Amino acid sequence: LHSRRKAMRSRSAADREAGIALARQRGMVVETDPDRAAFRAALRAATADFARRFDPAELDAISRYPR
Repeated sequence: LHSRRKAMRSRSAADREAGIALARQRGMVVETDPDRAAFRAALRAATADFARRFDPAELDAISRYPR
């Protein structure tokens, strides 16, 4: 089981890197290390709207999603 997890993580990382390379090759600007604090600050205005429209438990699960 451990070796399968390791292989899947390795494959996932390789797929991610290949996807980023392809996007860049096609002219897309790809930010791989975003300023998360600035992003959250920019979304503050939308957060109140999200709280009205979505289940608070779902928003909490999203905010705790591993980075």
